Amino acid sequence: MVFPMPGIVSKLRQRMCQTKPKHPGFLACDRLLLIDVQGLFGGTCVYIDSTRLLVWIRRISRGCLQEVRSRFALSEAAWQDLNHLLSKHDLASVQIPMGTPVPDEAHPAIILERADRSTVTVGKWASQRDPDFDPVYKHLLRLAEHADDDSPAIDGYDPAWRPPGFLPAGR
Repeated sequence: MVFPMPGIVSKLRQRMCQTKPKHPGFLACDRLLLIDVQGLFGGTCVYIDSTRLLVWIRRISRGCLQEVRSRFALSEAAWQDLNHLLSKHDLASVQIPMGTPVPDEAHPAIILERADRSTVTVGKWASQRDPDFDPVYKHLLRLAEHADDDSPAIDGYDPAWRPPGFLPAGR
């Protein structure tokens, strides 16, 4: 195949192959998700888009009957704190054995979506402890406390919902 403008094609190819996030130190991760929802007790989901410096929070009510979605931007200092925490606790290398859960035990999961659209998922039962997972998990829950609770409630809980730009659930 002959391209009439090879310079333009090579520039486009170069842009398409770039996998470096806009904020170095975010562990080559464009998006980070915390999914911590239990059917009886509800929970919290945190979606962080490092390419746009945005955070989405979903608070799901007890019984998953309603949810509240909100969005906000973090300060540069907050991004640096998160980057430092993620570099200190490398979630991509965490191996948590799946123990036996107690009935109705929550199973929080943290998902890293990389620039090349590959994902790393780390989860554990609520009763398990892990020196790398737990600090990141607690930090993400603290971020959720910054969310605006004035957003209107939405009836029901859609586990497949993701903010714009995130991979679909189950991928």
